[in-house]
Amino acid sequence: MSNERSNQSYQLIAHRGLPQDYPENTLIGYQHALALPIDMLEIDLHFTKDKQLVVIHDDTIDRTSNGKGKVKDYTLEELKKFDFGSYHDKRFKDEQIPTFDEVLDIHSKSSKKLLIEIKKPSQYPGIEKMIVDKLKDYHVPSSKVI
Repeated sequence: MSNERSNQSYQLIAHRGLPQDYPENTLIGYQHALALPIDMLEIDLHFTKDKQLVVIHDDTIDRTSNGKGKVKDYTLEELKKFDFGSYHDKRFKDEQIPTFDEVLDIHSKSSKKLLIEIKKPSQYPGIEKMIVDKLKDYHVPSSKVI
């Protein structure tokens, strides 16, 4: 990733982590993104059958895992059994879907902003409150989140 900044009027956003180098929306991708001089980390949130917030772009696991089906139809425990890394490269075999808690934990060690996207909020009644509550639990100031 080249990031020379001759003009400070823009911000660098690690969209889904570093999907050109790592499986998208994974902890390994986020950890490497947060080590770079980015301004913010973008994540996508959905929740599981047992109402756990997970980080994944699509509302299905078909494209980025070895499983099939909607995120909301699986429990977190069931989702953690799928491989979310091999689709990108076999070096990332057994990379798991991250929870919002896991992302907040690694994000809390950085000074970067967090850009949260909810893909289909109507599919997840109450997701906004769950997100706000988690942000409060992790003491994420409003100035560090979009």
